[in-house]
Amino acid sequence: MTLIGHGSYVNSVAYSADGRILGSGSSNGSVRIWDPRTGDELIPPLRSGYVGIYSIAISPDGNRIAAGSIGGGIHIWSLVADAAGAAAPRRLSSYTGKIESVLFSPDSLLLATTSEDAKLRLWDLDMGQPVVVLSGNADTIVAVAFSPDGQLIASSFGDNAIQLCRVATGGHVGQPLHGHSRFINSVSFSPDGTILASGSTDTEIRLWDLRTSMSVATLTAHSYGIKSLQFAPCGRSLVSADVRGSILLWTLPHNPAEATSIVVGRQTMGVNSVTFSPDGMYIASASNDRCIQIWSAESAESTNQPLPGHDESIRSVALSSDGDTLVSGSEDLSVRVWNTRTGEPRLPPLLGHRNVVTSVAVSPDGSLIVSASGDRTIRLWDGKTGNSISEPLQAHEHWIYEVSLSPDSLSIASASEDKTVRTWDVATGQQSDFSPLRCKGGASSVAFSPNGQIIAACDLLGLIHIWQSESGRSVCEPLQANETIGSAPRRVRFTPDGNRVACSTGATIRIWELVTRQQVLVIELGSLVIAYSPNGRFIASESSESCINVWDAETGMPVTTLHGHGDFVTSLAFTPDGRSIISCSRDKTIRIWDFDAACSTSSNKAKGPVEALSSTQLIDGWLLGPSDELLLWVPFDYRGHIHVPPCNSMIAHYRVVIEGDSSELHAGEGWTECWVRG
Repeated sequence: MTLIGHGSYVNSVAYSADGRILGSGSSNGSVRIWDPRTGDELIPPLRSGYVGIYSIAISPDGNRIAAGSIGGGIHIWSLVADAAGAAAPRRLSSYTGKIESVLFSPDSLLLATTSEDAKLRLWDLDMGQPVVVLSGNADTIVAVAFSPDGQLIASSFGDNAIQLCRVATGGHVGQPLHGHSRFINSVSFSPDGTILASGSTDTEIRLWDLRTSMSVATLTAHSYGIKSLQFAPCGRSLVSADVRGSILLWTLPHNPAEATSIVVGRQTMGVNSVTFSPDGMYIASASNDRCIQIWSAESAESTNQPLPGHDESIRSVALSSDGDTLVSGSEDLSVRVWNTRTGEPRLPPLLGHRNVVTSVAVSPDGSLIVSASGDRTIRLWDGKTGNSISEPLQAHEHWIYEVSLSPDSLSIASASEDKTVRTWDVATGQQSDFSPLRCKGGASSVAFSPNGQIIAACDLLGLIHIWQSESGRSVCEPLQANETIGSAPRRVRFTPDGNRVACSTGATIRIWELVTRQQVLVIELGSLVIAYSPNGRFIASESSESCINVWDAETGMPVTTLHGHGDFVTSLAFTPDGRSIISCSRDKTIRIWDFDAACSTSSNKAKGPVEALSSTQLIDGWLLGPSDELLLWVPFDYRGHIHVPPCNSMIAHYRVVIEGDSSELHAGEGWTECWVRG
């Protein structure tokens, strides 16, 4: 179930003790109360009057809901039937910093709050005053949890430590628990009070035996920092969510070190809060995508049998010359190899990078794969077996944004944030004698010319540098790619004949003749990603609306637009025959588009709703036809997974196919023309 209503990020979610109420708090300053069985709102939204709500909690007796604001306010509303939503909230004293956490004690008499002023306060709710104030050893205290018996409270400090204290006196219990290397965002007691779980931005979950104060297990399935976790009511499982939207369910055997995990679900943006229903059957998550989603804790990924796909945003795609092998690199740290025609994986994920895979390249015959990463390394893979060919190539001092493979597959060029382009010999793994080549700013893109004799790179200061690939000598003075601040070039590409070079910025696509160094075409539409068709007649580019625009490369006139991705397009490639376009996106999908069909649809206006699917776009949940006519309402859970023409194939975890048969479709200008007697 997906609950929609918040107009901004949903930062926190909480169940009532009887499971009949689900509360949520948002950055737009509202608290909403839902019936988790139907998805309906039980009362009108509760307004804090502040900029945003960062954390909420429902008292165990079900009588109150508390919220902590980004501006430092603490608000408490009554949930009693005759008062719900009617009275203004009770406000406790405000603070200058964000309220990181609010939590009721098991007996509902105390409220624990943590804030950016590095204080943990325990409030007596009858008096409205703090009765215990604990100071942290660092700048802030983030997470807090009461033990099941209400006698202890655990809090996470900004120095990566956890401190246990007695609720009655505020006195420390033992020494702080150290083990995480980075910030701890969430802590949770097991139902029997013997184990404490902690989740950190170091991507690790640690389980602590409170009888010995020792870490008994480290769980490491997440690829990104953990934002929230909670024990199940039965104590035999644990749910965790990371900042990129993955939600994992852990099974905890008698030996915690043998814990296993499965993926419950993914939200399109980071998950801020995750919690079990009191019966342990459901998991609720709150996300930056403005939604609350409710997942079955029993039907996780192994049951859903999703399609193969990347777990995070996809940064780059590359094709072999025969068009059969598709390679992709992702923020999930993996490189993957696909059968272009079927969308099935050819090999298991290629793993080894320790940071985002920013760029991939593949040899014409598909036998060599090259990948670059934010971990400053370049890796070479056997395209047939997936084995690593050599030790990682290391010399760059910062992120590597792009790699390019020479047409003969003997050399590699890499562009880095460290303002250098480096060239490498594939056989030896050594840099060429003239490497590195220097740029004025961080090098964001690099490309070999089709004959391999020239290397072009663009930097973030707006310059295109051109060198001879054999000697490293500069061919000419750098070309100026941008005229305004904020439109730094991001991609540089040669035309298939090698006579022209194109550069994309956030504002324009600019094209130069290499011989004359004259600018011959400017396409005035923001784009950061471009690709030439094999015959050089067309340029494909992404747009800020998450669609793909195709232009006439000679005139700059628009040819067609492809709609379907749910987030920014990050890489584009034409198939060798020029009949399809392959794109990848931050929405974690790879799409293969029928370019011929898209051009046909653009030139011949669709005649009916079924044919109009070929040019649809999704706006506010509606599939709109070429004249903005309403075709179909798409439920929220299906958006981002829609597969309609001219998209021929989609590689993703989930796919929703929409198709129609004109013989069974009743369409017309008025509703009476669409009505058929049953």
